[in-house]
Amino acid sequence: MIFQSIKYKVIALVAGVCLICSGCHHSDDPCVPDGPETPGTTPDMLTLCLQVSMDEETFGTRAEDDEVTDENAPDRYDEPIGDFEKVSTLRVIIVRNLTEVKDETSGTATTGIIEANRLVMTNDQGRPIHDDLEFKVIANEMKRIYLVANEKFLPSAPDGFETPTAFLDSFKATKQDEEGKEVDLSSLSNWTVSVPGLTSSMDEIKGYGGGLFSPSPSRRLPLTEFFDLEVKRTDEVDDQFYSHLFLTRAAAKAVFYLNTSANFEGDGIENTYIKAISLSGVGTTEYVFPNATEYSPSKKSLIQYTTNDRPASSLPKEAYVTTFATPATNRTVTYLIDDLDVEIKKPANGQPRAITSPIYFPESILESGKYYEVGVQLSNGTWLTASLKKTQEDDAEPQITKYNILNIKDGDVEHQAIARNTYLPIELYFDGAANLTVNVLPWN
Repeated sequence: MIFQSIKYKVIALVAGVCLICSGCHHSDDPCVPDGPETPGTTPDMLTLCLQVSMDEETFGTRAEDDEVTDENAPDRYDEPIGDFEKVSTLRVIIVRNLTEVKDETSGTATTGIIEANRLVMTNDQGRPIHDDLEFKVIANEMKRIYLVANEKFLPSAPDGFETPTAFLDSFKATKQDEEGKEVDLSSLSNWTVSVPGLTSSMDEIKGYGGGLFSPSPSRRLPLTEFFDLEVKRTDEVDDQFYSHLFLTRAAAKAVFYLNTSANFEGDGIENTYIKAISLSGVGTTEYVFPNATEYSPSKKSLIQYTTNDRPASSLPKEAYVTTFATPATNRTVTYLIDDLDVEIKKPANGQPRAITSPIYFPESILESGKYYEVGVQLSNGTWLTASLKKTQEDDAEPQITKYNILNIKDGDVEHQAIARNTYLPIELYFDGAANLTVNVLPWN
């Protein structure tokens, strides 16, 4: 594992998996229209074609000889961890006739007509089983496409629904012989989830299972996204319209690593163990779908269109979240891992070694002037702490390096933030005198 030079401007990788297209003629069965058809008219119809792809060449680790177009880009990317981060189900909801509605009480809302709503199972590679994800839709319109993977593992549904699936099923697609019914999309855009079991008095969450999503062989990490795109007929479009989209992990995660100085001999720290680790400032509540989230490159530029047969994947390898919003109900807590017994000693291979499993937590934005903080409890009961804050001394000789932690501006006020899909490998770095330095390594 190689960790290259660390830079201070931070942005979070957008894509965990991506969606590419497949035409109807790749299926043995004819395309079944599942979009609306207004009575008495015959609208121009196209087949919108999507297919899940887990192509490692699309979003992978950047090779050392790759050209770097952004000097602040990360040096390495995080691959899915086991089955937990794989796609087991994928839901696609397509909305047409998008309309902005202004209300004096609630402000501006978006409405639309549900054109398709489909939940499909996928295989071990995340590809649909018995479904080419082909949708017959009305041409020459703006569409909004909601994507939800592994929906059953979202912690909660909006009020009035027992499960996330029941809520998503409630967005009924318009039948061909019916006129479309306008649906308020606010319940989708405002849908929030919180850490399970959270109470107003809790300011500390313990263990790996206490996070937003608890990893296990029988569970999956939810991934979500939504896109606005124009499905249009052109001289090059016959019947199939292809678009290349992506999914985003609906959580941030952190893993703690242990490292020591090059001349580490253990003087003053012999037989010392790490008994607990804390991460403070982490959020408790987030939107299910990215909210007010901006990407670099922009999401619009990331949406790919093609009129030809199954296109080759060509999404950029470097795409990042640059800003986002969290619910007003969001607050911060401390995550505590307190069942550790890790000896502080020089790693055998000279590289940082992981000493915890991943913790999954909601994306979060801190109050202005506050910073994420890491604590380490030693076997003698002493707590060592370090703030993930860049200091003036860092420029001359980095001591506390922040990476993958955003600085979001609200007017002239700056806030530290951790976006969804961010991976924080937090290195606990010791010298022989038991001095702790905390580095956030350059991974996404």
